[in-house]
Amino acid sequence: MHLHRTASRSVRTLALAIPLALVALACSGEDSTAGALPGTTSDTATSTSHASGGGFGGQGGTTTAGSGGAGGAGGTFTPPPSCDDDAKTGDYCGGDQVSNGDPNTLYRCEGPGAATVKEVCAHGCVVAPPGNDDFCSLGLPECPDKPLLKYGLAPEASDRLRCVGITADKVTQTIGSAPASAGTHAKDGTIDGVDYSAATDLSVKTLTNAQVKVLVDDLATHGFAAFFRDPGKDGWPSTEARHIHAIFVGVPMKDSLKAQVKDWLEGLNGLKSHAPYTFYQASPAQKAFIEELFKKANP
Repeated sequence: MHLHRTASRSVRTLALAIPLALVALACSGEDSTAGALPGTTSDTATSTSHASGGGFGGQGGTTTAGSGGAGGAGGTFTPPPSCDDDAKTGDYCGGDQVSNGDPNTLYRCEGPGAATVKEVCAHGCVVAPPGNDDFCSLGLPECPDKPLLKYGLAPEASDRLRCVGITADKVTQTIGSAPASAGTHAKDGTIDGVDYSAATDLSVKTLTNAQVKVLVDDLATHGFAAFFRDPGKDGWPSTEARHIHAIFVGVPMKDSLKAQVKDWLEGLNGLKSHAPYTFYQASPAQKAFIEELFKKANP
């Protein structure tokens, strides 16, 4: 009898234990953080797979290109930048033969397929005419404000000439009336009480032609459309002085200088002959930058 009562209690205990285990099992699918202490988080609830090439986006998650996963409920898939089917080998701004790309980023395409980032453009990306690579727009380099280098210079032009290494003794003409200049050095306006001509002549007596070419390029970077006047070359008379004729395009100017800037942009010599200028040609990025700066000051 004693053994029988013991066995009966064991059976009743087992009968109660089975439903309790089932309840516990059913509850295990609920949020495991429900019983967590305030300020703590369950490892199971917060674990996230970062393994490359796998996993599913959770509620409201985002799956980026290359993860190989799929967005969960409410998730968004971000496809990678890709070169369009008709893209050629070259450089393209996002949106120009590059789908899903940033319009302010320059990409490299090797035909259709994946696009690689070549440069993030701080001043925007410029879509070039068909057959030419796109490029990043240039911005004016930083130049400190300093006293005017010489009378007749626009204040910003003065600062930028200093930035490329020009000293006052190298400035041979600002506002002036030299016969060979044909009026291009007449006063263009006044800025902050300072009279200026957008055109400046620079002495290059101590420079070789190779050094002049470097200077002309530096001047373009700082907003000047500059021509090297080499006697007997590019339409410049052999009897006239060897010098650089530089036009700062960031200020309003007279029509004759506007015509010279347009010649510079088109690769011409800025003289009456409007002949091809063979000494120097700016890069497409420099020309686009000069044109933008010029149009802002001379709409």
